[in-house]
Amino acid sequence: MRVGRGLEQRAHASAAVPGQPRQRGIDARGCRRRRLRFERRGARLDAEAAQKFGLLDRAKAYAAAGASGFFIPGLKGESLIGRICDGAPLPVNVMVMDGVPSNDRLTALGVARISYGPIPHIRAMSLLEAEAKTILSSKQT
Repeated sequence: MRVGRGLEQRAHASAAVPGQPRQRGIDARGCRRRRLRFERRGARLDAEAAQKFGLLDRAKAYAAAGASGFFIPGLKGESLIGRICDGAPLPVNVMVMDGVPSNDRLTALGVARISYGPIPHIRAMSLLEAEAKTILSSKQT
């Protein structure tokens, strides 16, 4: 197994995602490709797009497979986040980024977990880098 492979990638290549209907012809790699396409399209998705990508169906499949939560990174629209929280049988996890509603608003919409992803780490490393540059430049003078 390669480092950095996700749960869906580790599944046997021909195995369907548990709970996902086989007639759709979506294997583990197909789900990952769809998720990545979805994430790239970002926040301007409406309810039709959510249905097209099968978000609620996927949440139900994940629940049937024993998942403990449903992560929807890249979604920013309040109405879509609320619709997913209302319809998903699992606690919903949202990633904070520019354009995402406030934590209070996400909580009101029904989000169970708010993730910050790598943002705090990136900011902390930027501050450390700036401080190191200041220290090193003062030693050279």
